[in-house]
Amino acid sequence: MIKSRLLVAGRQLSIVLAGLMFSFASPTWADWSFVFNNPTGNLPTTQAYTNNGVTVTAHGYNALNIPTNLYGKNDGGDEIGLGLAFPVGTTDHEIQPGTYIQLDMAQFWAQNPTNVTMSFGSVQQGEGWKIFGSNSLGSIGAFLMSGSANYPTTVGIPGSFGAYQYLGITASTGDILLSTLSGKMRVPEPSTYLILGSTLLLVGLRRRLLRTC
Repeated sequence: MIKSRLLVAGRQLSIVLAGLMFSFASPTWADWSFVFNNPTGNLPTTQAYTNNGVTVTAHGYNALNIPTNLYGKNDGGDEIGLGLAFPVGTTDHEIQPGTYIQLDMAQFWAQNPTNVTMSFGSVQQGEGWKIFGSNSLGSIGAFLMSGSANYPTTVGIPGSFGAYQYLGITASTGDILLSTLSGKMRVPEPSTYLILGSTLLLVGLRRRLLRTC
């Protein structure tokens, strides 16, 4: 009789386990945004920005392709974002043609983000920006896209850009700022972990019942 009841209990646990395995909650989507206006002022040649455990690192380069100091601006309006501390012939602290900021996107791309966007500040009439892709730090790489959209307008970044660890930002004309980077990324719901823990507990109980039989 006891053995029969244990077998029935084992079958019932198997049914529960099967149900739990197919009832995992779908992960939610969270917005991960980087606004490059903090910290402000003169910065090192390399500056890390972290959001929800994901780090994007910016590297500054002058027209001679030599690392140069970055500069954070938060002057309001469209004058927010990341530029360079020592531009030639101006005190705007922005990115000029030939100079560039290279973003290390490795951790960002590893999250398999969707709806990726960027924005560029201080883009005046007749000015513009360019995006390049590279897998080598200090090499701006291949031309990917250009435009003149100004912050707060965002620009969609194709998923194909994920083939490049580094995205290089420069000005096509005038001088500009790198303002924002954002994307939607999967975040497991807490209920998912609860269901997983319950499932593992039931697996252990089922094995003990089967050994008893």
